[in-house]
Amino acid sequence: MKKTAFAAVLALSLALGGCSAAGRSAKAYPTGVIFPLKEAGGLEYDGHLAWTPASGAGRLFLATTQYVIWAIDLSARTAVWRYAAPSALASAPVLSADGLVLAESGGRLVCLDPSDGRLLWERKVEGFEVSWVVPVQDRVILAGKSSDVLGLDSSHGGELWRFQAKSALAGPPLAAQGGSRSLLLFTEDGTLQSLTLEGKRDFTVRLAATLSGEASVEGKLVFFSSLDGHVQCFDLAARKTRWRVKLAGPASCRPLVRGKRLILWTDYGVLFCLDRSGGDILWWTSVASRLPFPPVVVEDQILLSVSSPRLQRLSLSTGKETAAFDLGRDLEGPPLWAEPLVLVNAHDPQTGKGRLVFLGKDVGVRLDCSKKPPQGLAGEIVFAAKAVGFFRPMYEFFLVREGREESVQKASAQDYWSWYPDSEGAFVIKVRVTDAREKAEVEMPFTISADTPKRSPVRPVPAPGPGAQTRGGQP
Repeated sequence: MKKTAFAAVLALSLALGGCSAAGRSAKAYPTGVIFPLKEAGGLEYDGHLAWTPASGAGRLFLATTQYVIWAIDLSARTAVWRYAAPSALASAPVLSADGLVLAESGGRLVCLDPSDGRLLWERKVEGFEVSWVVPVQDRVILAGKSSDVLGLDSSHGGELWRFQAKSALAGPPLAAQGGSRSLLLFTEDGTLQSLTLEGKRDFTVRLAATLSGEASVEGKLVFFSSLDGHVQCFDLAARKTRWRVKLAGPASCRPLVRGKRLILWTDYGVLFCLDRSGGDILWWTSVASRLPFPPVVVEDQILLSVSSPRLQRLSLSTGKETAAFDLGRDLEGPPLWAEPLVLVNAHDPQTGKGRLVFLGKDVGVRLDCSKKPPQGLAGEIVFAAKAVGFFRPMYEFFLVREGREESVQKASAQDYWSWYPDSEGAFVIKVRVTDAREKAEVEMPFTISADTPKRSPVRPVPAPGPGAQTRGGQP
């Protein structure tokens, strides 16, 4: 029997797609943040997000404006303990080699066991206002807006040394990489000082300008933005500036180093990508508003959140938006990547509650048909599947009657099935979609009746038939 025009168009589409399949066979299964996204759980809390959360060992540590620390198990997506501080935090919580360290206002410092929230040690820091807590190997470094820097033992909180920089610090101390036991201090007079973890001065150099925000270190190279709107690359081995490039204003947060690229975002709502070896601007893009939260780089993607409900995904190579997700509530805080989930925080001003939202890949399938039920015995009915969130999906169709399921089209790349009913009754048509990692299926009830009025000509595929249900998950 001849196929209808509808089926012919579908077959032609598959044939054209098949011509290029061989050329795509070498592609690996996509990784990173895969859109479209859907909510996959969440946790409500009172107040706002207070600081950028700390993460490690499969847990997230979230601090709120209600002075509460939530410890969240990322695999179970539930809170496992909470700690109520007696006062507001003076800095973001950090994970040291020995526990979760919190600096509370008034100079109180505590270290909690990340597994259960048990207090490991506490101490009072006299005559010192903490602005930054920096864990470095077996040390906890305390610094403030003054010129003083303290080194503590992370196992018990005992003070090991105090150091006075040349002037007030312009940003948090930065730990050198590669196993080096040293700190980098940027001061407001435009000086960079290197300090050992024993509190001894290493070297001091004069920079071209004063640090703005935070710096990043990659090997022997330090990248930072300055108050005069430049971004600089400083060579620690040669102790001199490698390159210096003017941008549209100072960066608002620390630069991100990914491979040969350097990502910066300015107070003027412009996101820049520079070649890290020479400072050449590879691309730039304007953002709808200022960037209050740092973006996150995941493989070849940039995740970006502004003070709006939209989470954006940009291409690292071009800066172009490749996907977006609207949460329906204003985002609060930076996106966080905890493979395979994206974590975002939102706030509802009407209830005064914040919400940590888990976002995962949206996997599902829709089933459409060329004719609405009921139908008679004569003629062709075409069922077409539309899959979302799959990589090279395979489609298998089933016909179910009186509880008996029969595979009528084995798993293949063909996403439609033509049915020529030869008996009356109540049927269920089901399609199961799979790829190397995912599985979903959908069913549609369909009645064949001899009393069906004369059938109209075949029309384009309408909206999903009545009763269609989608079930998705891991195979």
